[in-house]
Amino acid sequence: MKATASKISLFLIICLLFTVNSGFSQDIANKKTPEEKASKITEKMTEKLKLDDTQRMKVHDLFLSHFTDMKALRESTSETDKSLLKDKIKSGRKEMKAGLKNILTDEQFKLLKHKMHHRDCRHHLHHKHHN
Repeated sequence: MKATASKISLFLIICLLFTVNSGFSQDIANKKTPEEKASKITEKMTEKLKLDDTQRMKVHDLFLSHFTDMKALRESTSETDKSLLKDKIKSGRKEMKAGLKNILTDEQFKLLKHKMHHRDCRHHLHHKHHN
């Protein structure tokens, strides 16, 4: 009986450590400023989609505005308003997609959608495999 109790205690401690560690990792990732996030994603898109200078500036401005708005939204939303936050984030993503569609060529937008779909599938498979 003591062995079983100590195994359960050890298991709970390990679970707690993983939970704390994953939350800590997310905190670090979320500490990037909107400017840093916008610059990083613009750099990747410039490389992958071969953006010209005008597109690059417009994409950067679009992402900077989006990340700034999302940061303010997260900071101003209480724990009880999580469903409202989720809806506003979803709406913000739709606006981003529309903005990108106006900036990118049809071919670039198609390539972006393909890359996003491929990334989402890998992400889904990764989480499904680890759950």
